[in-house]
Amino acid sequence: MEMLTFTAQLSLDFIFGGVAELPGTGEEVMSQSFDLQLGGGTLVYPIILSKLGVPCRVVVKKAASPHGEIACQMLKSHGIAEVEVVEVEEYDPVMSTAVVSMKSDRSFISKNDPRAFEYSNDFLIRRFKTSKIVFAMEKNLDLIPRIKENGSTVVFDVGWSEELSVEKYREVLKHVDYFTPNDKEAMKMTGTSTVEESLQVLSKYVKHTIISCGKKGCMTLEGDRIFHVEVPDGIKAVDTTGAGDNFMAGLIFGIYRGQALLDCMKMANCTGALSTTGLGCYGAKYTAEDVWNLFSNYDAAKIKSKRIV
Repeated sequence: MEMLTFTAQLSLDFIFGGVAELPGTGEEVMSQSFDLQLGGGTLVYPIILSKLGVPCRVVVKKAASPHGEIACQMLKSHGIAEVEVVEVEEYDPVMSTAVVSMKSDRSFISKNDPRAFEYSNDFLIRRFKTSKIVFAMEKNLDLIPRIKENGSTVVFDVGWSEELSVEKYREVLKHVDYFTPNDKEAMKMTGTSTVEESLQVLSKYVKHTIISCGKKGCMTLEGDRIFHVEVPDGIKAVDTTGAGDNFMAGLIFGIYRGQALLDCMKMANCTGALSTTGLGCYGAKYTAEDVWNLFSNYDAAKIKSKRIV
């Protein structure tokens, strides 16, 4: 099996679950549960994909610190084929986050250094050269054409910003195979008011656009039809932390296996939904068998389509 390579940031989540409300200044509240887990982001992808049987290599940075050692050992415990650790001295690249999970929502306090994702172009090209699929990072947009030239399938996402626009990414998107914004990002980027409209705009620039819509599932445009793949039934959500990252891991898994686009979307919904049944990005402890069972029993009525006007 071909190995996939990812760059990721080591991170630790200190998760306080079942909190009734945030404390006021000088106050203390008690949580019903606590867990220490690795954080989310691209770190989730090789962990979940390894669980699903895909060999992965992950490149992370670490400084000499107790929490860096803890994060590194936790990462290595997940059965990833190769973990490359780049040691740095000038700053602490490990992100630490206190996650307060309440019934209605979550709150976060984080300490982070953006240099954790800074690598030279040559360093990244050497690592990605043999990877069948590359999740392209926004910090290295100029690398995307070179990654595509090397024969990799390119998956690309964006983060929210007030400056999101099609014009900013126009040249990049033509080298992307799968573009995966969420609904708010897609509408902001295209200046539209519906997901359907944003799909029609983005289809002019990129091969496949898959827009994640949270608990509503995901949507795409194929030919002259818009497809809406709703989330599977029977999932009792406990916490949505990391659901988007688990969704992306499932999508990459489907692409890796050469599945049809709608099946890739179903797979993404399965991993995203299963991740919500536990606390944090990894608390659900779902297995490959759980994913395949949910995928195999996906209700065909959950896939809606309509012709664009």
